Amino acid sequence: TSNAKSYFTAQALADFRAGLAPLGKPKSFEAAGYQLRGGLVTRRYKAGFAHKDLNIVVRSTPEGLIEQYTLSAE
Repeated sequence: TSNAKSYFTAQALADFRAGLAPLGKPKSFEAAGYQLRGGLVTRRYKAGFAHKDLNIVVRSTPEGLIEQYTLSAE
């Protein structure tokens, strides 16, 4: 969406890369949930790395356009 496009600048992507690269390759990746909320489709995932697990939440329009993408340590 236009909101996501305005957030995911080259600098934001570089920050994600710098923060995630030290984790290495994921050891596991699994779907953890799905729901409709406020007109958006919310999908939750869990990614397992050698020393840390991450929760990933992707909110998108029914057409599949990403509105929000968040990562948090478990």
